[in-house]
Amino acid sequence: MLSSLGQPIPGDLLVVMLLLSACLVTGWWVVGRTAKALTGNMIERCLLYCLLGMVIISSVGVILAALGLFRWWLLVPLVIGWIIVASDRYRSPRPTDSPGRNMPPIVQVGIGLVFLAAIWLYARPAERFLLLDDASVYTIGGIALARDGSLFYEPDELLLPDAQGEAIETERFWQHYSDFIHQFYSFERTIIIPSRHFGPFYHWAMLRHEVEIGFLSLPKVWPAIATWIGGARRAISSTPLWGVIGLTLIATIGCRTSGWRTGVYSLLFMGISLPQIWFSRLPVSEVYAQVLILIGIYLLMLARQRLDDPVISRRLVHGSSIAVALLTVTRFEGALLLALLAVLLSIVAPDQREWRKKALIPWLWEVVILGIIGGSISMATAPYYLFTRIMQTVSPQMARAMLTIVLAAGMIVLTPLRRHIRRVSDLARRPAPWVPVIGWVVWGFVAIWQMFARPLEQTFPGWLVQYLTPPVLILGIVGGVWISWPERHDRRPEIRALSGLCAVLLILYSINPMVTAVHPWAIRRIVPIILPVLMLGVGHVTDRLPALLIHRNTGAGVHLWISQSVGILITCGVLLALGRQSLPLVPHRDYDGLWGQLAALADDLPPDSILLFDEQGLGRHLTPPMEIVFGRPSLILTDTGAIQSASTVTDNVINRAIEA
Repeated sequence: MLSSLGQPIPGDLLVVMLLLSACLVTGWWVVGRTAKALTGNMIERCLLYCLLGMVIISSVGVILAALGLFRWWLLVPLVIGWIIVASDRYRSPRPTDSPGRNMPPIVQVGIGLVFLAAIWLYARPAERFLLLDDASVYTIGGIALARDGSLFYEPDELLLPDAQGEAIETERFWQHYSDFIHQFYSFERTIIIPSRHFGPFYHWAMLRHEVEIGFLSLPKVWPAIATWIGGARRAISSTPLWGVIGLTLIATIGCRTSGWRTGVYSLLFMGISLPQIWFSRLPVSEVYAQVLILIGIYLLMLARQRLDDPVISRRLVHGSSIAVALLTVTRFEGALLLALLAVLLSIVAPDQREWRKKALIPWLWEVVILGIIGGSISMATAPYYLFTRIMQTVSPQMARAMLTIVLAAGMIVLTPLRRHIRRVSDLARRPAPWVPVIGWVVWGFVAIWQMFARPLEQTFPGWLVQYLTPPVLILGIVGGVWISWPERHDRRPEIRALSGLCAVLLILYSINPMVTAVHPWAIRRIVPIILPVLMLGVGHVTDRLPALLIHRNTGAGVHLWISQSVGILITCGVLLALGRQSLPLVPHRDYDGLWGQLAALADDLPPDSILLFDEQGLGRHLTPPMEIVFGRPSLILTDTGAIQSASTVTDNVINRAIEA
């Protein structure tokens, strides 16, 4: 039966568990007894250990990768050094009554079982991720990082230009490194004209005989660590760990904000949803961004709840700021997400002097400083990727608008207008807490209008309906409004800020959906922020709405068990709806021998061979894994007339090539 369900390869499960153990041990040595002061919940304490371990290992790994020194014998001592400096094991702070203490033991056991089931469900990545699209770039980049210790790849000397500067014809074969700067001036060149390898993901680094492997660094660090543990074939096994941690985070956040039932419902809904299953198997940056944002929100929430202990609060603020700042080395839009989150936190946070002074303001300053550092690292390690993405994204009109905003902001800061601006901001502070609610209401009307006015596959809300079903999406909208609603004694300002950020993104993506009938970008856009907030909203409605309605129509003695029964029925209905959409992915497995075939091809070739692939079919996708993973220099032939025999380099290629 396990075979019929697509049993994951044991090696993937082993790598996930070893990575989880490394994070747990790292976090345990850092937090120590402090965790007991934050929660009496064993599940939450283990989660806290794991989160801090992931943040520490990610930070050290990104810095070493940027320096070209990513080696296990450097990573391990530096992580141990961080543990020694930051360790709080010998301190016994006063415990506090936290919301996490209200979770019954049986519920903790159930969450643990769901956690293990999610690992089993997610730890089944597909071999073809080695070849196709963005996932192959992250996977191959991680393997190269584990082997070479650098985010840049240095190709075989035989494929470099000769001393006279002669090279294979640029326009028709592969792009010479001296043409690097010209790639910035035409979008078509980055897509149509092959570079070192096909596509916009592999390009020459300026003034160096090295190839820049596309995208940012953090999603390559963890595949590299997985490669150290389980070999190159297990590089993609790091992603399931992050997907499972995202589930546990949303459950814990739900428990702390609305009660343990909301947390459990949100965990189940998100765990079975199609986008979470798929992107917990797919080695791309979306699930990394999801976990980092949730870590930042969760640790900031803990810091607010422990303002009575300045040491604990300060350390939690540090952890939160580091986590969210890592977005700048994870996603292209990471800096934008940071800015929006900071603004929303500033306007929806409770007007409490102690909270702002001890937590929010230090957090904002740290995020700005660490974000600048992270952005600098990204510019140094992925200049081509960032430059081309900026050129493609920022239109002349947008550039002029951004420049106008910057100049206007400077004039406001440097002129007597500051006093008037302060008065306006004081007046705007009263309605500001309602911004998330207004955003959700606006998007709700937009979503309903688009769903009825246009085909589903042409709109962003339409794709959400196909992923989550209409009833679940409606419950999510109601829940988004509910968790965003301001309270007199605000217990969840961080969640309201996150919900407001979700509403802003929903509106922006509905205006510019970037979806087609065959290429739905919507699924990638919802994973980092939108999916967790929607599932948290559905869980909140499932928990609170039956109790609210039944309590008004029944006596106090019977309403509790009736409302809980209705909540369970709603939960079963939501799980059934989401499960029907996700069912094809549950038994899916893609171990059809691809890795073995490529490895056998590499082993059968002479040591000094060079592969020439035709660009048709999979040929254009085979050169990166064959060269960077299996060590066989490879080129793409777009035209047989592209080779000029007058060059000594091309003579060498022709004489030693093996056509595959």
